[in-house]
Amino acid sequence: MKPCIVTYLNKIDTLEDRAYLLNLIKYTASPTIDGVKSSTLMIFRKDAKRNLYEQWIKYQDYIKQNLNVKFHKLKETEESIHVLFYDPYLLKQILLDSKNIKFLSRFGYDKEKTTFEALEKLASRYSKACPHEVGVFLGYPVDDVLDFIYPSEKECLMKGYWKVYNDLEKAQRTFNEYDRSKYKVYKELVNEELKTSNL
Repeated sequence: MKPCIVTYLNKIDTLEDRAYLLNLIKYTASPTIDGVKSSTLMIFRKDAKRNLYEQWIKYQDYIKQNLNVKFHKLKETEESIHVLFYDPYLLKQILLDSKNIKFLSRFGYDKEKTTFEALEKLASRYSKACPHEVGVFLGYPVDDVLDFIYPSEKECLMKGYWKVYNDLEKAQRTFNEYDRSKYKVYKELVNEELKTSNL
């Protein structure tokens, strides 16, 4: 784990529950909130340090009002809630991409469906087991998703936000962009703390 991540998590751990949840989502989903990643999947568990399951149920409306991001529940069990935070424009572009349409059609997705209907289809399939196509919704290149599903002799070039089998340079640029979004949130927290300490 990168030092700034540890520092960020330690800082927000001092906050009350609502602020903690808000800042945890803000950091984890920052590439999606920034409009550079189509979606981010988060799992809120009862056995987490703060019982994130209960926090999410209690504060999801507050999160909706205070973060510029939409979300869709994919699964709920007695122990956890799985939520997809997404950028409507970016996700729509992914669902309209011809290669993605061809791939998703294998699993019963219809190119005429709305984003909401596609998310409902994903949730239906996710309720049984995490389906491979979730990678496409998360913005992973479909070629990498295919190489992950159907292993061959092709070498995994890098592991990061996903396993990269193709176009290493593009993946590295994308990973760096996601990391910059997270680092920006980290810096905002540090700067806010500095301002507060100088009052």
